[in-house]
Amino acid sequence: MPEAPDPQPQQTAAPQPAAIPFLSRQAVFGPESAGPAFELVTVFVHQKDGSRKPFHVYVCEMSARAKTEFDQAMTDDPQHPWESLSKEAQNARLEIRQSEIRERLVIATACDSQGNRIFSFDDIEPLGQLGASVVEPLFLAARRLNQAQGSLEQVGELSAATNVSVSS
Repeated sequence: MPEAPDPQPQQTAAPQPAAIPFLSRQAVFGPESAGPAFELVTVFVHQKDGSRKPFHVYVCEMSARAKTEFDQAMTDDPQHPWESLSKEAQNARLEIRQSEIRERLVIATACDSQGNRIFSFDDIEPLGQLGASVVEPLFLAARRLNQAQGSLEQVGELSAATNVSVSS
């Protein structure tokens, strides 16, 4: 005679996800930490003969200090400190800097294989005149790696030190 089925089905334990450890100083600064992230991006630069030549460029994650300096550079100007400007002048500066956000983020993050910047802030104008096919891939990689939103309104909201406000 066959056995009667068990009236109480056996319950199996749900699989537990792998435990995620809490962050420690050793995890951040230890020998297994890789430091800032890098992403290799290929851009195609138009040549005088009409061809498009591929180039590899590293885009790096900014350090915490470099990110703070980048955010401050959005409002700072040594010759005309932010605090000395009228509200209208502050808004005008933000509008100018917002129009340069792609160039500024590329300058802050495009680097060689040793992590050295390949552009300087003197390159804002020439970068702004390059085709979007060169600048946009670098900008998108930089934004992704640095969790940058690309708008000055958010830079102002996130930085309590600057008290930035942009008029709508």
